Amino acid sequence: MWLVQTRRELVKHNRIWERVVSEQDLSLREHIWDEMTVIRQNVDWLLSLVYIPDAEEGCVITPRSVQKWAKGAEKESINWGDLGVASVQRLGEDSWLVEIEEAAPDCPNLQAYIRKWMGLWGWRVEVRTAW
Repeated sequence: MWLVQTRRELVKHNRIWERVVSEQDLSLREHIWDEMTVIRQNVDWLLSLVYIPDAEEGCVITPRSVQKWAKGAEKESINWGDLGVASVQRLGEDSWLVEIEEAAPDCPNLQAYIRKWMGLWGWRVEVRTAW
């Protein structure tokens, strides 16, 4: 199960593992997380929160489940069946661009939801949505 990693946790984790790697076996390098992967996983996890587990369908989405997390996004043009992170790119030293596919470019509520939570966790992200 994926646990949300704040930017602070990532930096602390990597400092510990970089010391271990430099002192020991280089094969342990796989334990060092890259920011891009953590950001992608966090955003995908945030997107998954709007889905409700369902015995027959696997999961379903309702306007109410969307409102709980991304208020207003239930009225935006989004393909909830295929929504996900298309790419993560570094914009600057501490900022990132997250591109989410299967949502219209004008989805300000979905974009604000991702930006808000990622910001609370210490990640400065710009969010773009596109088909």
